[in-house]
Amino acid sequence: MSVKITYFVHGTTTDNEKHLSSGWNDVELSELGIQQSKDLTTQTADKQFNAVFCSDLKRAVSSATITWGDKYPIIQDARLRECNYGDYNANPSDVVEPLQEQSITTPMPNGESYEMVKERIASFLSDLKRDYDGKHVAIVGHKAPQLALDVLLKRMTWEEAFATDWRKTKSWQDGWEYTLYNKVSVADENDNLIGAEYMIDAIRKGLIRRASRVYVFNTKGQLLVQQRSERVLKPLMLDQSAAGHVDEGETYEQAAYRELKEELGIDGVTLELVATSFRTSDFYNAIYKAKITDHTEIDFDPEELKQVIWYNISDLDKEMKESPDKFTPAFKEVWSMLRDKLIEHENK
Repeated sequence: MSVKITYFVHGTTTDNEKHLSSGWNDVELSELGIQQSKDLTTQTADKQFNAVFCSDLKRAVSSATITWGDKYPIIQDARLRECNYGDYNANPSDVVEPLQEQSITTPMPNGESYEMVKERIASFLSDLKRDYDGKHVAIVGHKAPQLALDVLLKRMTWEEAFATDWRKTKSWQDGWEYTLYNKVSVADENDNLIGAEYMIDAIRKGLIRRASRVYVFNTKGQLLVQQRSERVLKPLMLDQSAAGHVDEGETYEQAAYRELKEELGIDGVTLELVATSFRTSDFYNAIYKAKITDHTEIDFDPEELKQVIWYNISDLDKEMKESPDKFTPAFKEVWSMLRDKLIEHENK
């Protein structure tokens, strides 16, 4: 299982209105921030959470309490605080913001670096996975913790996280989605299982992970291609039918069936093994195919997928050649090496 996280930022503060960067300055919400928090109640009425976490700074506590205090437990955690700007807490934003991107590894004077923020967010995530596996939680926080989630859970570099930050791109939304996954199987250079790590740790350590990838064909020989949703890693890119990590304790085959069910809602089909211990850049993979009938119901997860597209093989080949950047690297890599084998199996 996994933990689904919806991240929210606190409402506007009196420091924000003075163009000050608060850091650990424990500032109050402004009247606008109070109204924004009230409005968020309506904007998130269709969402259900098992718990709401927030930083212990007043602006986050107030935002969470105004929005959901009569509906969910509000759990304060100091690890969710904004970056400590040290000597620059509550200083003009024109001064502080340029320093943020210079403080990824070097702490601000008497304050923190963004790597230090990342370490406390990683600690929070470890506890969250232990206590809320299979649950959906909300987090109300600040800029630095959200960027740390981008780095830890979406595999961005700090430079990418800063560059695409919604505050810079002016693209606020009522919640950002993240997923904290299970421990995943890791292997040695010969695909011998050597243990399991939380995905964020496996990525950080550069370990080889196991993955199962499924290619779904219909009776016309068309391949189902998924377009990833806007809320996941590699948003809106075209990808193989279903794929995912092999979780701790799973076989390649069990993971393949699980991913088919979770991503596409497909159950009760037979998988055919096309290749195993197939090495791509960060993974050893098992490649499967499945054939479904016109009556097979596809019920994809809108949090994971935007849509599914049935491609004729010739059209897929043409589009992948003409517009390669539309496709995920893993899809292109597997298809370039195993296309003929997949087609060969399809035509039997």
